[in-house]
Parts: sequence; structure tokens; C-alpha cells
Amino acid sequence: MKLLIAYDGTEGADDSIRDLARAGLSVHVSALVLSVADGWPPLPPSSFDPDGPISELSPIVWRAHAIASKALADAREVAGRGAARIREHFPAWAVAPETATGSPPAVLVERAEKWAADLLIVGARAGPCLDRLMLGSVSQKVLACAGCSVRIARAPRSDDSPPRLVIGFDGSEDAEAAVRAVAARAWPPGTAVRVVTAVDLRLATMVPAARAMELAVNEDDGSAWVRQAASRAAAALCASGLDAESIVREAAEPKRVLLQEVEDWAADCVFVGAKGHGRWERFLLGSVSAAVAARAQCSVEVVR
Repeated sequence: MKLLIAYDGTEGADDSIRDLARAGLSVHVSALVLSVADGWPPLPPSSFDPDGPISELSPIVWRAHAIASKALADAREVAGRGAARIREHFPAWAVAPETATGSPPAVLVERAEKWAADLLIVGARAGPCLDRLMLGSVSQKVLACAGCSVRIARAPRSDDSPPRLVIGFDGSEDAEAAVRAVAARAWPPGTAVRVVTAVDLRLATMVPAARAMELAVNEDDGSAWVRQAASRAAAALCASGLDAESIVREAAEPKRVLLQEVEDWAADCVFVGAKGHGRWERFLLGSVSAAVAARAQCSVEVVR
């Protein structure tokens, strides 16, 4: 498995490393630790001609060059420190540090695509209040633009109890992919999973009257197919050695159901698909993954 881990040396970045211990990852991992210096890449000294047309601006130009060079050097130090911490926690992994310059979300998304990463790890927090004001949207931008799965990591619990996982399930292809991703991981014994389906009551307003009468006569709310799919998903997880169950709830807003389940059950991570299962459903439910990633008190993995 190829992990691209964004690391900026902050508490949130260190939380993301600790969180990996409860992510069900095996020893067969290649991890690239990427630190991004936010700015333009510094030009080499040969680019500046003291006798050229910009000679009068040379003090400003050289000052800007020095600032950019220092930011890049700091990023190299941070990347090396992050790689060392990951090696300490996961000695069997192949770990390499890397540094880049540019807009952090754009650099992370581009590097993940170029390296063909399976999972991109970003911390939920970006540092002190001022930095968080400026950089807090990095995780959301990465989540929206990345072509691979994204894990937004938060500080894990301090106890050694088995992980508790919630999977948001709506029967879509991406939701099925989330189930497969969880089933394929190397979880410790006792790991529990709840496959949570929120039947969106707003969809009932789009059901034609004749169809609504048919459903009422058959005592079917139209969600039987997704209930059956959720049960099959839980059975597949049980077959992989997990303690899994399916839960179906009616709700006007599916994201609230997931967030409430995560809070009530003290889940360690919630897995969700990136998209819903149809055009109308995607219109209504498409913001679920982003809302859960922003508001959940645990780590969130959005699966593609």
C-alpha cells in the first residue's frame, strides 16, 4: 500500500502519525512523507545578474530569494523529522521524506496522482489559531480534489481497546468500496464495525403519487434494497474476521445520523464513500462526506 503523508511539524501532523496505528495498516507499506513550503520555488543564484536590468531591485529580489530558500530548508528539516517519527512507530515500513514548494493542497493532490498513492493522509488541524485561519481548509481542498482515498486524521484515543469503526453506507459504488477497504485491512482482534444507513426522507418527496401508493400497500418505504445491501456488507465484514452489524435509521439529513452515531459510540474512524449512488441522490447527499470530514470528532476516511 502506498501512503502519501502530509507533514508540517504541527500537533495535528503528529496526531495523524499516531492515528495510523489504529488504521488497520499492514507491514507492507511504502510511505512518502511530504512537507510543502507554502510559496514560490526559489530561483537558483545564477538567475540573478547584479549588472542586469533589475539591478536596482536586487536587495528586494535577494531578500525574497533568501526567504524562499529558508522556507524550503525548513520544510526539508520537517520532512526528515516526520519520516523519522514514522520509522519509529512503523519500523517495517519503507519510508522516504520529500519536500516541495507551492500551494499545499495543489502540491499534495498532484504528488498523490503522480506517485499513484492509494491513500493520502492529512491532519485535521494546521497549527496555531492564525495558521488554522489561513490553512484550515487544506484538508477540505485535498478531500475535494484528490483522485485517491483521503484520510483526515485526528488524535486517537490513548487506551489500547480495539478500534470501533463506522461505515456510512448508501448502496453506492463508493460505499461498497469503503466496505472493501475496511475488510482488506489488518485489524486487531475485537475490532467492531457498524454499517450505518440513513434512509433520506427527503427522497420521498420525489416519489410519484402512484408509486407512493404502491409502496404503502406493500408496506415498503422504498429502502428495502439498501437495507439488504447493508446486511450483505455487514456479513462480508464478519467473514473477514470483524465484529460487524448493520444499522438503518430514517433521517432528514444523513450526515447528522453518521455524526451522532460516531459521537454516541465513541468511534475511532468513520469511512464514507466520496459520492452517492445517483444524480438526484448525489445532489442531496453529495455533501455528506465533506460535512462528516469537517465535523466528526474522530478520523474520517473518504474512499474512492
